[in-house]
Amino acid sequence: MSPDRFSRQLLLGFEAVRATAEDALKRAGPTEPALLGLSLDDLVRLARDSSIPVSDQGALWAAFLRFYRRGRADSLGPVLLEMLAPALVSLSKRFSTVDPVASSLDIQQQLVIETIVAARYTPADDPSKPVKRQLVLEIKRRVRRWLAREVARRAESLEALSGDDRDESKALVDESRAHQAEAVWELAELRNSPACRNDLKLLWRLQVRGETLADVAREIGCTPKALDCRRRRARARLRRQIAA
Repeated sequence: MSPDRFSRQLLLGFEAVRATAEDALKRAGPTEPALLGLSLDDLVRLARDSSIPVSDQGALWAAFLRFYRRGRADSLGPVLLEMLAPALVSLSKRFSTVDPVASSLDIQQQLVIETIVAARYTPADDPSKPVKRQLVLEIKRRVRRWLAREVARRAESLEALSGDDRDESKALVDESRAHQAEAVWELAELRNSPACRNDLKLLWRLQVRGETLADVAREIGCTPKALDCRRRRARARLRRQIAA
């Protein structure tokens, strides 16, 4: 499903529950003052407005998450998704670049599922914090974990990561655990960056296989300190990509 179509699907879901959700929102005022007097359209607009101070938007998001948890997911879930639609579409585009792990449709469906789950657990007791950002990061983390499991499960994806090093790819499948799967996902994103193959292989050896700095440094003919600097530079590129 294209990003534009994904956005339209989220909007259609929102429109389908508009009457029920609007009525529920009117009753939220006495318990959640931050929602008092807001229409659904106001709520969506304010939830997306990045120019609003963090504390004010945090109060709005915290109030909505508490309201959402007390209400019916079938009527308020589509509202939550529409509030986050721009962020979800952006995440869909980013995650879809890491192929052949999953189709864009699979990723979009998983984004919807993880959003509904994350909204139940993201802290909403301190409105001074960036509640929306915490929620989006939690969604992103959950989808990354799902994709990591997909990477570990599909040998062909691992072969694409390691090129012709198929023995390494097979070893990674055999050794994969939850934390290793996340490392594989990070390498998958790094593969789409300008980082060279040598950096990719270095991170694979140090972060996934667990080889020591001393052993790898001795093999390639440099000091452990120099190799550690090289690893930190590669990881920094990875973090910038993931945080983008």
